[in-house]
This record gives sequence, C-alpha cells and structure tokens, in this order.
Amino acid sequence: MANNEPKKGGILRAYLNFNVLYKILIGLVIGAVAGIILAATGVTALPKWISMFGTIFTRLLKMIIIPMIVGSLVVGASSVSPANVGKVGIRVVIIYLITSACGVIIGLVMGNIFQPHAELAGQRDRAPGHLLLPGLRPLPVLHEGVRG
Repeated sequence: MANNEPKKGGILRAYLNFNVLYKILIGLVIGAVAGIILAATGVTALPKWISMFGTIFTRLLKMIIIPMIVGSLVVGASSVSPANVGKVGIRVVIIYLITSACGVIIGLVMGNIFQPHAELAGQRDRAPGHLLLPGLRPLPVLHEGVRG
C-alpha cells in the first residue's frame, strides 16, 4: 500500500531531482536571451544590485579555488603508495614548474600587450597626498619602482 502512494514533494524536490546538465543549459539560454534583449534595448549598465550578485559569485569562486587545489593535491598524494612517491613526486614538481612558468610567461606577455597599468600612470601624479600619515614617507625602493 505504501508503494502505490504518490510521492509527496514540492518545487524544491522537483528542482533537486532535475538533471544538473539541463539546469546549466536552461540558465545559459536564459542568460543569452536576456543579454540579447538588453543589448537590443540599449541598456549598457545594469543596476548595482544586479552586478552585486556577479561580484559575489566571482569572489566565491576565487575563494574556493585554492582550497580545492590543495585538497586535491593532498588526496592525490595520500592515495599513492610510498614506493611510487619518488617517481610521481618528481613528475608533479616538474609539471608544477612548467605550468607555473607558462602562467608567468602568459601573464607577462598579456601585460605588455594590453598594458593595464598605462591608465594609472597619469593618475600617479594626481594622487591625493592626504592618504599618507603626516611624517610618513613611502620607501624609496617601492616609490622608485612605481615611477618606473
């Protein structure tokens, strides 16, 4: 008798039982349609309360990346037998150094191409002096490094 009764649940249960891939695709389509509609109507900037959600989302993503990487490294290292740690450890260090070098090279090349600091160069001389405490001067090394 218990098997013939319909399952009770509401919208939340239906949402949780819905396939994640379909949720992502539906969100993608809704976002694309909203972007097309907003661009067609001439909206160039969204209200701050809407952009707040995007800012929170990206900050949460940044907050979770490092613990996720460290956790995956710890789990991976703990699953390797001690006999294979030497070979695997050397491979991990080599791959880590190569990917880090690639990241640094890409960052330097993109920084030189797009020059994100160019706009700040004009603002350096107009910076308000009241930001420094009286009698406190910046370190000469850092100050000269900023001036370029």
